[in-house]
Amino acid sequence: MKVKHSIGMGLVCMLIPSCLAFGQRVRLPDGTPVHVRLKADLTSDQVEVGTRVDFEVARPVIIQGMTVIPEGAVSWGAVQSFKNGKFIRFDVEGVRLPDLTDIKLRTVAGRAKNPGQDEIKVDASFKGGVGAPKGAEYTAYVNEDREVAVAEQPSIPAVAPTPTPAETTPPTPAQVVAPTPSTATPAETYPKPAMAPAVTTPAPSATSPATSPSPSATPLANVERVRVECFSDPSGADIMIDGDFYGNTPSILKVPVGKHALEIQLSGYKTTSMPLILDPGTPIRTIRASLEPKE
Repeated sequence: MKVKHSIGMGLVCMLIPSCLAFGQRVRLPDGTPVHVRLKADLTSDQVEVGTRVDFEVARPVIIQGMTVIPEGAVSWGAVQSFKNGKFIRFDVEGVRLPDLTDIKLRTVAGRAKNPGQDEIKVDASFKGGVGAPKGAEYTAYVNEDREVAVAEQPSIPAVAPTPTPAETTPPTPAQVVAPTPSTATPAETYPKPAMAPAVTTPAPSATSPATSPSPSATPLANVERVRVECFSDPSGADIMIDGDFYGNTPSILKVPVGKHALEIQLSGYKTTSMPLILDPGTPIRTIRASLEPKE
Protein backbone atom coordinates (compact mmCIF):
# COMPACT_ATOMS: atom_id res chain seq x y z
CA MET A 1 0.00 0.00 0.00
CA LYS A 2 1.32 3.39 -0.93
CA VAL A 3 1.92 5.98 1.76
CA LYS A 4 -0.18 9.10 1.16
CA HIS A 5 0.42 12.58 2.48
CA SER A 6 -2.29 15.24 2.63
CA ILE A 7 -1.96 19.02 2.87
CA GLY A 8 -3.70 21.15 5.49
CA MET A 9 -6.23 23.81 4.53
CA GLY A 10 -5.97 26.35 7.36
CA LEU A 11 -3.00 28.48 6.34
CA VAL A 12 -3.79 28.24 2.64
CA CYS A 13 -7.32 29.55 3.28
CA MET A 14 -5.81 32.60 4.98
CA LEU A 15 -3.47 33.29 2.07
CA ILE A 16 -5.84 33.00 -0.92
CA PRO A 17 -6.69 36.45 -2.30
CA SER A 18 -10.32 37.23 -1.55
CA CYS A 19 -10.58 39.37 -4.70
CA LEU A 20 -10.23 36.42 -7.09
CA ALA A 21 -13.40 35.54 -8.98
CA PHE A 22 -13.69 32.00 -10.33
CA GLY A 23 -16.45 32.48 -12.88
CA GLN A 24 -15.09 30.34 -15.72
CA ARG A 25 -14.84 26.54 -15.87
CA VAL A 26 -12.31 24.62 -17.96
CA ARG A 27 -11.78 20.90 -18.55
CA LEU A 28 -8.45 19.65 -17.16
CA PRO A 29 -7.80 16.40 -19.08
CA ASP A 30 -6.36 13.26 -17.52
CA GLY A 31 -2.67 12.99 -18.42
CA THR A 32 -2.02 16.74 -18.59
CA PRO A 33 1.68 17.26 -17.69
CA VAL A 34 2.51 19.33 -14.61
CA HIS A 35 6.17 20.34 -14.18
CA VAL A 36 7.17 20.55 -10.50
CA ARG A 37 10.40 21.31 -8.64
CA LEU A 38 11.66 20.38 -5.17
CA LYS A 39 11.32 23.08 -2.53
CA ALA A 40 14.10 21.62 -0.33
CA ASP A 41 17.04 19.21 -0.57
CA LEU A 42 16.06 15.53 -0.48
CA THR A 43 18.70 13.19 1.01
CA SER A 44 18.50 9.53 2.02
CA ASP A 45 20.00 10.13 5.47
CA GLN A 46 17.24 12.59 6.42
CA VAL A 47 14.08 10.76 5.33
CA GLU A 48 11.95 7.83 6.34
CA VAL A 49 8.99 6.11 4.73
CA GLY A 50 6.07 8.55 4.69
CA THR A 51 8.19 11.72 4.86
CA ARG A 52 6.36 14.51 3.06
CA VAL A 53 8.08 15.82 -0.10
CA ASP A 54 7.21 19.42 -0.97
CA PHE A 55 7.14 20.75 -4.53
CA GLU A 56 5.99 23.86 -6.35
CA VAL A 57 4.76 24.13 -9.93
CA ALA A 58 7.69 25.15 -12.14
CA ARG A 59 5.70 26.32 -15.19
CA PRO A 60 2.06 27.35 -15.52
CA VAL A 61 -0.42 24.91 -17.07
CA ILE A 62 -2.36 26.82 -19.74
CA ILE A 63 -5.55 25.51 -21.34
CA GLN A 64 -7.64 27.46 -23.87
CA GLY A 65 -5.35 30.43 -23.32
CA MET A 66 -6.15 30.52 -19.57
CA THR A 67 -3.85 29.69 -16.67
CA VAL A 68 -5.42 26.72 -14.88
CA ILE A 69 -2.46 25.82 -12.62
CA PRO A 70 -0.22 28.85 -11.95
CA GLU A 71 3.53 28.78 -11.47
CA GLY A 72 4.37 28.42 -7.78
CA ALA A 73 1.22 26.42 -6.91
CA VAL A 74 1.66 24.05 -3.96
CA SER A 75 2.31 20.39 -4.79
CA TRP A 76 3.26 17.45 -2.61
CA GLY A 77 4.17 13.77 -2.41
CA ALA A 78 5.70 11.28 0.01
CA VAL A 79 8.74 9.02 0.35
CA GLN A 80 7.64 5.46 -0.47
CA SER A 81 10.90 3.63 0.23
CA PHE A 82 14.61 4.33 0.62
CA LYS A 83 17.95 2.77 1.36
CA ASN A 84 20.51 5.04 2.95
CA GLY A 85 23.30 5.70 0.48
CA LYS A 86 21.54 3.71 -2.27
CA PHE A 87 18.25 5.23 -3.44
CA ILE A 88 15.06 7.12 -2.59
CA ARG A 89 11.66 6.36 -4.12
CA PHE A 90 8.97 9.02 -3.86
CA ASP A 91 5.80 10.04 -5.67
CA VAL A 92 3.96 13.26 -6.59
CA GLU A 93 0.42 12.98 -5.27
CA GLY A 94 -1.38 16.26 -5.79
CA VAL A 95 -1.45 19.97 -6.55
CA ARG A 96 -3.64 22.71 -5.12
CA LEU A 97 -5.42 25.17 -7.42
CA PRO A 98 -5.99 28.85 -6.54
CA ASP A 99 -9.61 28.09 -5.51
CA LEU A 100 -8.24 25.47 -3.02
CA THR A 101 -9.32 22.51 -5.17
CA ASP A 102 -6.92 19.56 -4.88
CA ILE A 103 -6.06 17.73 -8.13
CA LYS A 104 -4.60 14.21 -8.01
CA LEU A 105 -1.28 13.64 -9.77
CA ARG A 106 0.79 10.63 -10.80
CA THR A 107 4.41 10.27 -11.91
CA VAL A 108 3.92 8.27 -15.14
CA ALA A 109 2.26 9.42 -18.35
CA GLY A 110 -0.03 6.38 -18.58
CA ARG A 111 -1.90 4.49 -15.90
CA ALA A 112 0.46 2.44 -13.72
CA LYS A 113 -0.29 -1.30 -13.53
CA ASN A 114 0.89 -1.45 -9.92
CA PRO A 115 1.70 1.19 -7.25
CA GLY A 116 5.43 0.55 -7.51
CA GLN A 117 5.47 1.94 -11.04
CA ASP A 118 3.95 5.23 -9.93
CA GLU A 119 7.17 6.42 -8.26
CA ILE A 120 10.30 8.43 -9.03
CA LYS A 121 13.62 6.81 -8.13
CA VAL A 122 16.59 8.99 -7.19
CA ASP A 123 20.02 7.36 -6.82
CA ALA A 124 22.35 10.24 -7.70
CA SER A 125 25.19 11.15 -5.32
CA PHE A 126 24.33 14.21 -3.26
CA LYS A 127 25.83 15.60 -0.02
CA GLY A 128 27.81 12.45 0.72
CA GLY A 129 24.81 10.18 0.15
CA VAL A 130 22.10 10.02 -2.49
CA GLY A 131 19.26 12.40 -3.20
CA ALA A 132 18.35 15.50 -5.16
CA PRO A 133 18.97 19.22 -4.60
CA LYS A 134 16.40 21.93 -4.05
CA GLY A 135 15.08 23.09 -7.43
CA ALA A 136 15.36 19.68 -9.15
CA GLU A 137 12.50 19.38 -11.64
CA TYR A 138 10.22 16.41 -12.38
CA THR A 139 7.16 15.86 -14.54
CA ALA A 140 3.91 14.68 -12.98
CA TYR A 141 0.60 14.06 -14.75
CA VAL A 142 -3.01 14.85 -13.86
CA ASN A 143 -4.53 11.61 -12.54
CA GLU A 144 -8.19 12.42 -13.19
CA ASP A 145 -10.39 14.11 -15.74
CA ARG A 146 -11.81 17.20 -14.01
CA GLU A 147 -13.71 20.36 -14.77
CA VAL A 148 -12.15 23.10 -12.68
CA ALA A 149 -12.93 26.72 -11.91
CA VAL A 150 -10.52 29.31 -13.29
CA ALA A 151 -9.99 32.82 -11.99
CA GLU A 152 -11.07 35.56 -14.35
CA GLN A 153 -8.11 36.48 -16.53
CA PRO A 154 -6.98 40.13 -16.50
CA SER A 155 -8.43 41.97 -19.46
CA ILE A 156 -6.23 43.94 -21.86
CA PRO A 157 -6.82 47.66 -21.32
CA ALA A 158 -8.34 49.37 -24.33
CA VAL A 159 -6.16 51.86 -26.17
CA ALA A 160 -7.29 55.42 -25.67
CA PRO A 161 -8.78 56.85 -28.88
CA THR A 162 -6.61 59.21 -30.90
CA PRO A 163 -7.82 62.80 -30.62
CA THR A 164 -10.04 63.87 -33.52
CA PRO A 165 -9.02 66.75 -35.79
CA ALA A 166 -11.48 68.98 -33.93
CA GLU A 167 -9.48 68.47 -30.73
CA THR A 168 -6.20 69.44 -32.42
CA THR A 169 -7.38 72.60 -34.19
CA PRO A 170 -4.51 75.12 -34.20
CA PRO A 171 -4.95 78.05 -31.82
CA THR A 172 -6.15 81.43 -33.01
CA PRO A 173 -3.60 84.19 -33.56
CA ALA A 174 -4.56 85.69 -30.21
CA GLN A 175 -3.55 82.46 -28.51
CA VAL A 176 -0.28 82.34 -30.41
CA VAL A 177 1.03 85.72 -29.44
CA ALA A 178 -0.16 85.65 -25.83
CA PRO A 179 2.72 83.56 -24.33
CA THR A 180 6.06 85.30 -24.25
CA PRO A 181 9.28 83.37 -24.99
CA SER A 182 10.28 83.58 -21.33
CA THR A 183 7.09 82.05 -19.91
CA ALA A 184 5.80 79.69 -22.61
CA THR A 185 5.99 75.96 -21.72
CA PRO A 186 6.86 73.35 -24.40
CA ALA A 187 3.17 72.48 -24.72
CA GLU A 188 2.29 76.12 -25.34
CA THR A 189 5.02 76.88 -27.87
CA TYR A 190 3.75 77.27 -31.43
CA PRO A 191 5.34 78.32 -34.74
CA LYS A 192 5.62 82.10 -35.04
CA PRO A 193 2.85 83.62 -37.19
CA ALA A 194 3.82 84.91 -40.63
CA MET A 195 4.02 88.66 -41.20
CA ALA A 196 1.10 88.48 -43.62
CA PRO A 197 -2.39 89.10 -42.20
CA ALA A 198 -3.58 86.08 -40.25
CA VAL A 199 -6.39 84.02 -41.71
CA THR A 200 -9.17 82.67 -39.59
CA THR A 201 -9.42 79.33 -41.42
CA PRO A 202 -6.50 76.94 -40.69
CA ALA A 203 -4.53 75.81 -43.72
CA PRO A 204 -5.03 72.16 -44.72
CA SER A 205 -1.42 71.38 -43.74
CA ALA A 206 -2.11 72.44 -40.18
CA THR A 207 -3.84 69.15 -39.44
CA SER A 208 -1.22 66.62 -38.37
CA PRO A 209 -1.36 63.15 -39.97
CA ALA A 210 -1.10 61.79 -36.43
CA THR A 211 -4.78 62.58 -35.91
CA SER A 212 -5.80 59.65 -38.11
CA PRO A 213 -6.57 56.53 -36.03
CA SER A 214 -3.78 53.97 -36.22
CA PRO A 215 -4.57 50.30 -37.03
CA SER A 216 -2.72 49.37 -33.83
CA ALA A 217 -5.36 51.22 -31.79
CA THR A 218 -7.73 48.26 -32.16
CA PRO A 219 -7.90 46.50 -28.77
CA LEU A 220 -6.46 42.96 -28.84
CA ALA A 221 -9.56 41.76 -27.04
CA ASN A 222 -11.55 42.37 -30.25
CA VAL A 223 -9.27 40.23 -32.44
CA GLU A 224 -11.01 37.08 -33.71
CA ARG A 225 -9.52 33.86 -32.31
CA VAL A 226 -9.66 30.26 -33.50
CA ARG A 227 -9.75 27.17 -31.28
CA VAL A 228 -6.64 25.05 -31.89
CA GLU A 229 -6.35 21.48 -30.52
CA CYS A 230 -2.75 20.36 -30.07
CA PHE A 231 -1.82 16.69 -29.52
CA SER A 232 1.52 14.91 -29.63
CA ASP A 233 2.82 11.37 -29.29
CA PRO A 234 4.28 11.21 -26.69
CA SER A 235 2.30 13.87 -24.81
CA GLY A 236 3.71 16.53 -22.52
CA ALA A 237 5.48 18.50 -25.27
CA ASP A 238 5.83 22.29 -25.15
CA ILE A 239 3.61 24.24 -27.58
CA MET A 240 5.44 27.29 -28.97
CA ILE A 241 3.59 29.76 -31.22
CA ASP A 242 5.62 32.61 -32.71
CA GLY A 243 8.25 31.90 -30.06
CA ASP A 244 5.81 32.19 -27.12
CA PHE A 245 4.99 29.29 -24.77
CA TYR A 246 1.26 28.42 -24.98
CA GLY A 247 1.15 25.27 -22.81
CA ASN A 248 1.74 21.53 -23.11
CA THR A 249 0.11 18.82 -25.20
CA PRO A 250 -2.69 17.94 -25.02
CA SER A 251 -4.23 21.43 -24.94
CA ILE A 252 -7.03 23.40 -26.56
CA LEU A 253 -5.90 26.96 -27.28
CA LYS A 254 -7.47 30.16 -28.59
CA VAL A 255 -5.11 31.72 -31.13
CA PRO A 256 -5.62 35.00 -33.07
CA VAL A 257 -6.39 34.63 -36.77
CA GLY A 258 -3.45 35.08 -39.12
CA LYS A 259 -0.25 33.30 -40.06
CA HIS A 260 1.85 31.86 -37.22
CA ALA A 261 4.89 29.62 -36.72
CA LEU A 262 4.10 26.54 -34.60
CA GLU A 263 6.70 24.34 -32.88
CA ILE A 264 6.16 21.20 -30.76
CA GLN A 265 9.18 20.60 -28.49
CA LEU A 266 9.98 17.75 -26.09
CA SER A 267 13.29 16.89 -24.46
CA GLY A 268 14.94 13.93 -26.20
CA TYR A 269 12.87 14.35 -29.38
CA LYS A 270 13.28 16.30 -32.60
CA THR A 271 11.34 19.56 -32.76
CA THR A 272 8.32 19.52 -35.08
CA SER A 273 7.86 22.85 -36.90
CA MET A 274 5.03 23.88 -39.19
CA PRO A 275 3.15 27.00 -40.36
CA LEU A 276 -0.18 27.61 -38.66
CA ILE A 277 -2.54 29.60 -40.89
CA LEU A 278 -5.85 30.51 -39.22
CA ASP A 279 -8.50 32.06 -41.45
CA PRO A 280 -11.41 34.10 -40.06
CA GLY A 281 -14.48 31.95 -39.48
CA THR A 282 -12.51 28.72 -38.97
CA PRO A 283 -14.38 26.79 -36.22
CA ILE A 284 -11.48 24.65 -34.98
CA ARG A 285 -8.07 23.37 -36.08
CA THR A 286 -6.54 20.09 -34.89
CA ILE A 287 -2.78 19.54 -34.82
CA ARG A 288 -1.35 16.05 -34.23
CA ALA A 289 2.42 15.63 -34.06
CA SER A 290 4.25 12.30 -33.94
CA LEU A 291 7.64 13.13 -32.40
CA GLU A 292 10.80 11.35 -33.54
CA PRO A 293 13.50 10.50 -30.94
CA LYS A 294 16.85 12.22 -31.34
CA GLU A 295 19.62 9.97 -32.55
